Amino acid sequence: MLNCLYDSPYLFNIGLIVAAVAVSLYVLQRPTWIRRIYPKDADRNKVVDHLVTIVVIVTFSVIGGSYSAGRSERESHRWAARQKHLDELRPTLRREAENLDLIHKEIEDRGYFLRKDYRDPSPDKATAAIMWPEVMSQHLPKHYRKYEAEKRTLLQTIEEQNEEYFQTGQTVADGMGLAEDISFGRERIGFTYVDECIGKGPGFFLEVKQDSYRFHYWSGGGGGRGLIPNGGSGQPPVQLVKAYALWKRFKPNERLITHCQSMRKRAQEISQKAASFSIEATNLSQAVVLKEDCEFIPK
Repeated sequence: MLNCLYDSPYLFNIGLIVAAVAVSLYVLQRPTWIRRIYPKDADRNKVVDHLVTIVVIVTFSVIGGSYSAGRSERESHRWAARQKHLDELRPTLRREAENLDLIHKEIEDRGYFLRKDYRDPSPDKATAAIMWPEVMSQHLPKHYRKYEAEKRTLLQTIEEQNEEYFQTGQTVADGMGLAEDISFGRERIGFTYVDECIGKGPGFFLEVKQDSYRFHYWSGGGGGRGLIPNGGSGQPPVQLVKAYALWKRFKPNERLITHCQSMRKRAQEISQKAASFSIEATNLSQAVVLKEDCEFIPK
């Protein structure tokens, strides 16, 4: 029984209160015993008053101590749960930092970031999955609201860049008058022009020699981009020669120039923000204190 009281501070404190009240009641119920020690009424009354005062003080001290001990124990439990949850979030933040750095590098190289075929009209869920790669990513908004809001804005900006990039490429292909049945894709020539105008590619190239030819153009559209080196022996196909002639004659209008300037500026902003958010995610993963509460942290 005594071991149980010592192991539980709450039971021990309650036991003290009960004992103090019992002693006080016993003393107050035995006036004969008090008269023998304090025959004068004034002295007896003072003793009783002192006893009552002591009981009140002890009672409130014990209650206060119990409340403080309970509160301290709850805070300790909350702190342990908070630190455990932070440890669970750290790998997610590190993964997001890596993916944001990937976005930074690809935007720097390509001018856009796409994880689906450009001809697919459905939303680019793959890019969102890269920015929120883990199950625990859904808990980050509860603790890092500013960081999460910035990522949402970044994703929207990336989508705007993609849309303008591919729409502009199609518009250029139409403006050049490229044939619909061109074997290597009329829109690819348009995208090759966009790459060049935003400073991400050398453009369409065709070199014809006496017994051979070579050329290169844009190869993106499915998440990749790069020059397609190609060529062969003999003379180039007529379609290729016509397409190159149309490319050489094409002159951009003011609207196209404005689009190119807009995409070049936006690509730079996306790259810088992605790099900045990557550093922020890394710093958050190294933090020693987790901000805000969620269902993993008891109240």
